[in-house]
Amino acid sequence: TMSEAATARTIRAALLEAPNKPLVIVDDVEIRAPLVGEVRIQVKHCGLCHSDLSIINGSFPAGLPIVLGHEASGIIDAVGPGETRLAPGDRVVLTPCPPCGNCYWCVRNEHSLCVNIASLMTNTLPDGSTGLSRNGEPVFRGLGVGAFGEYVITPSTGAIKIPDDVPLDVACVLGCAVQTGVGAALNTANIT
Repeated sequence: TMSEAATARTIRAALLEAPNKPLVIVDDVEIRAPLVGEVRIQVKHCGLCHSDLSIINGSFPAGLPIVLGHEASGIIDAVGPGETRLAPGDRVVLTPCPPCGNCYWCVRNEHSLCVNIASLMTNTLPDGSTGLSRNGEPVFRGLGVGAFGEYVITPSTGAIKIPDDVPLDVACVLGCAVQTGVGAALNTANIT
């Protein structure tokens, strides 16, 4: 049977309704229960990335309304049916590019090229849904996460379990800032 935590709920979120406008704090965004292969996370910390600012100022167009924020950490709130890798209470860092594990790129251990990377552009889950709505209309998930809300839905591979002694306020930057900085240093600047 589905636990009470695995039902839909209403959350508070910072919503962008139009480019070059302030984010609006609303308390009526609906988030559904996680489906097979998904988890729901209670967001504890989320950084502000330049990519979020690019959506806010319109230089990176996105579907609206949208809950931004992708550099996040939190605690698993609910898991979809059959999930065995993660459990409620697990501490996780989120990634905007959760690998599917099955595509051409994933089976070649090139997860950063996974077909799921499209969620960065579509601001949806791999199946095209968002898991979020407001007044019956879809709400997009900024850069595939949408962590400027109290909770997020993500494929279970988008939540990476971390040790209990890693502070969540530090762990959140692993989701983007550290990856981007290390990637630029090693791959672009070729620092050894």
